[in-house]
Amino acid sequence: MTEPLLQTVDLSCERQGRPLFRPLSLGIRPGSMTRIEGLNGAGKTTLLRTLAGLDEPAAGTVLWSGRPRLANDEATRRNVLYLGHQPGIKPLLTPLENLRALMAGRQTVPDAALMQALAGTGLAGLERMPARLLSEGQQRRIALARLLLADEPLWLLDEVFTALDADGVSALERLLQDRAAEGGAVVVTSHHGLDWPGLNRVRLAGAAERLPERKPAPEPTPAPPVAVNLRRPNTVGPLMAMADTCRRDLCLALRQPADLLTPLLFFVMVVTLFPLAIGPELSFLRDVGPGILWVSALLSVLLSVDHLFRHDAADGSLEQWVLQPQPLYLLVLARVLGHWVLGGLPLVLLAPLLGTLLGLSGQALGALCLTLLLGTPILSLIGAIGAALTLGLRGGGLLLALLVMPLYVPVLIFGTGTVLAAQAGVPVTGQLALMGAGLVMAVTLAPFACAAALRITLSGR
Repeated sequence: MTEPLLQTVDLSCERQGRPLFRPLSLGIRPGSMTRIEGLNGAGKTTLLRTLAGLDEPAAGTVLWSGRPRLANDEATRRNVLYLGHQPGIKPLLTPLENLRALMAGRQTVPDAALMQALAGTGLAGLERMPARLLSEGQQRRIALARLLLADEPLWLLDEVFTALDADGVSALERLLQDRAAEGGAVVVTSHHGLDWPGLNRVRLAGAAERLPERKPAPEPTPAPPVAVNLRRPNTVGPLMAMADTCRRDLCLALRQPADLLTPLLFFVMVVTLFPLAIGPELSFLRDVGPGILWVSALLSVLLSVDHLFRHDAADGSLEQWVLQPQPLYLLVLARVLGHWVLGGLPLVLLAPLLGTLLGLSGQALGALCLTLLLGTPILSLIGAIGAALTLGLRGGGLLLALLVMPLYVPVLIFGTGTVLAAQAGVPVTGQLALMGAGLVMAVTLAPFACAAALRITLSGR
């Protein structure tokens, strides 16, 4: 008998301190098909998320290839494919772009293969249509097209038959049975009636109960399962995965210009309204201008950072992102870099024009641009940590502001003070060096903190 790919020993899960099922021990072997059964709320989704590494068990052990699985285990992320309730489809992207994003970080797949996979799920001719125009079942088929390209040894599929028509259900059943015949392991949760030969059934009903296997009708002896390579080389490197993340974020931002322009318009409006409120006296505006510009820039970044992960969490993209076989902190860094390029860099470019409006000198304008160039990435990195910690909470925007504002204040003080010093003719090399050191520290530490916060937040969802 082959060694299990994934095995649980006395595994138990909880939701808000309430046990979902009694200790469960099972083994998922190559070539097997397992269905997790149970009533609503029995813990089926929680069990699959735990097996995928998204949630931590309340008790017990998860073994991968006979060894205890560590937290954030690379073997799990590299060899397990997980599809949850939300398939991670972006309505603004086309099926082709969505499938490319789902495969990002795992395999480099040419567009011809992506198109073929989409055609295999019945989406021929719809590859370049925005997903928001497709039905729920068609959007589900986009995620299922990934199965035609996947080579992970273990598939964990949660309610994967939802919204599919009869033809889609039949095609998916054949695909899963073929996958098991090739030596892959398939674990599904579904309220759809499944009657596959050799299907293993595990029922969760307060206590985990292993039901006897159904005896299939006599059939020819199948060929031995194909050996599964658990150390497959990853064809996508970290830098390519970061580039894919930035490319996707840029594409999404350009297709929703309102979200992109709102912080910039806020920045311009706040700065231009101050002279109307406090008077047009140029000497006074020159004295308060650096503070006005820096406070406006800070609030503009804070306005945009709240949505950094929120949309991804709502549509399931964040789960797929976390499960990529790439260091999560690098993907976070790429996300923050994209956020700064789209939201922070335009502030730097607009600052000289608005600074001239407030009567700043040439030296002050130069110092303003340099401080914003160094300071706005720090604001984005700190804001990303707050956005990850408040993800999914009610009133998350208010909590985010309360959480990050104390950390924003030093950046604000140094930025404003540097511009005032430059305007007074005082050398500002030391202040700029301190802000540069702060940026280096933020780039070094913030992605790790944000990655840890995302994992904590996801495990509590």
